[in-house]
Amino acid sequence: RIMGTGVYPPPTVKVEEALEGDAARMEMRRQHFRQLSYHEAKGPREICRKLRELCCQWLTPEKHTKEQILDLLILEQFLTIMPREMQNWVRERGPGTCAEAAVLAEDFLLILHESERREVKV
Repeated sequence: RIMGTGVYPPPTVKVEEALEGDAARMEMRRQHFRQLSYHEAKGPREICRKLRELCCQWLTPEKHTKEQILDLLILEQFLTIMPREMQNWVRERGPGTCAEAAVLAEDFLLILHESERREVKV
């Protein structure tokens, strides 16, 4: 906040980079959790322990509320069931919530629709 004005300055590049870095780290942790192989551990108890550890690294329950964790899980599933081209486009933009992903998916569809309309006119 700028002193005495009630106005907040725009985010700096460093803040944006930090947020992008957080999203990238979260995605990397999600992938580690999802890609763990049963054969990477010594037995069922060890694999369960490792899954729990990776899940906690990904979802960080000490930092996120139940609602935020649910949204992360729903976001992951939403992205998973999207058509591949849409999924790639939305993932590239790094949505942090399911609502953000839905808006991006709608944007993708609008762009696709506009592109198809231009092709028909030509």
